[in-house]
Amino acid sequence: MNKLKNILLLPAFFFIISCGGGGGKYFEPSVSLNTYGITKDAFSNPDIGKEHRIEVYKYGDIDPSDTSDDREIGGEKYSYSRNISFNNNNYTVGIPVAKWVSIITQDDTIIKKLKTPRYTIDAVSVELTRPGYKPFLAILINQQATSRSSTLYILDSAFNPIYKEHLLGAKWISKIPSPDGDLLLVSCGDKWRPDGEWIFIGGNWQYNIFEYLIK
Repeated sequence: MNKLKNILLLPAFFFIISCGGGGGKYFEPSVSLNTYGITKDAFSNPDIGKEHRIEVYKYGDIDPSDTSDDREIGGEKYSYSRNISFNNNNYTVGIPVAKWVSIITQDDTIIKKLKTPRYTIDAVSVELTRPGYKPFLAILINQQATSRSSTLYILDSAFNPIYKEHLLGAKWISKIPSPDGDLLLVSCGDKWRPDGEWIFIGGNWQYNIFEYLIK
């Protein structure tokens, strides 16, 4: 666990360095994949989705029961992992402090690699369901602290990406259960400073995935 804490403290160290002119660079928010034309709506209620909320780890604040240290699969080292359940099966999301995360089966088979533009720090996810439809998996991947960025993936039941969005630094992911289909909630940073001045762009977003599939 000490190794894991050291890994998560590294971004904080580099953030301090970056204040003096070094470190990483911002990554611009944008949508790079949208198979079904999904849109998002802003929300402001701080209590929305609290019951199902999964927060991104803060530096030094680690739950040992939810992670495993120094896992090596296929010659690649994963510093820790998140346990997830999807479509009635158990998986882990392996985080390697590199520009991807992997979805891994219980027998250590990598079934999907999700690429990111900056090195990864943590990943949180929720399953989205609607009766009569196959489920979707939303994964919010937090990235290099000095880039103030994260990547949101939405995957279908075969782990194929249908949506990919670059957001500001991740805070948490959640959902609102509904018989008409779970609503996805994502909370990220709401302002960034690409050219020396702070720009507010909003950071709390709601997505209704199933609305676009049944039109």
